[in-house]
Amino acid sequence: MKTKGLGGSGTLAGVASLASTNFDTFGSYCAVLTSGGADCRGDGYDGQLGNGLYDGSTIPVKVKGVGGSGSLTGVVAVRGSLGDGNFCAIVTSGGVDCRGYGQTANSATGWPATPTSR
Repeated sequence: MKTKGLGGSGTLAGVASLASTNFDTFGSYCAVLTSGGADCRGDGYDGQLGNGLYDGSTIPVKVKGVGGSGSLTGVVAVRGSLGDGNFCAIVTSGGVDCRGYGQTANSATGWPATPTSR
């Protein structure tokens, strides 16, 4: 089965790896792209899609950069949490950028809908 690309057109291409969570009913899925970015789709009600919104999407959305500016870059891997609505991206600098519900979030930001550095 092919997944639609950003904005619902074409197909998602350049996928290096996938990660998922099974939080709530539907789950969320993030693709690490060969370009170093990440696109996510699915349940986003806890901000885990990383696009700055607290809403789900049936088509892939671009993960924003730390603090909500630009796009997240230098992504090596993405890991989702089982049982919590969050994802963390390991980036080329060796850092970990996380978004969504739970302990992955910076305690000062609550449930971030865009990545925060850890």
